[in-house]
Amino acid sequence: MTVEVIFTKEAESIFQKIKITNPTLLKSINQKIEILKQKPHFGQPIAKRKIPKEYLTKYSAKNIFRIELSGYWRLLYTITNEELLIIALVLDILDHKEYNKTFGYK
Repeated sequence: MTVEVIFTKEAESIFQKIKITNPTLLKSINQKIEILKQKPHFGQPIAKRKIPKEYLTKYSAKNIFRIELSGYWRLLYTITNEELLIIALVLDILDHKEYNKTFGYK
């Protein structure tokens, strides 16, 4: 089983900024990506009723998982299975405030 971790355009943009500005967060993301390559279901699943419509329509995400990163950041991803390849598509990288706003938490 091969697991490929790829980023959406938006997540890649955030990732590039983090590379320059936050080495601690970058290390946390890279560690979690290595774990995802071995265990694609590593993250905590988000309840289907909580999945933002944007992710459903823009990425056809039928499942979303959350991984906690350093500094209260979150990495959100979805998993697709195409024959012998599993793709973990990183949808977003959010700080805690933006995560709460996205999922309607107070």
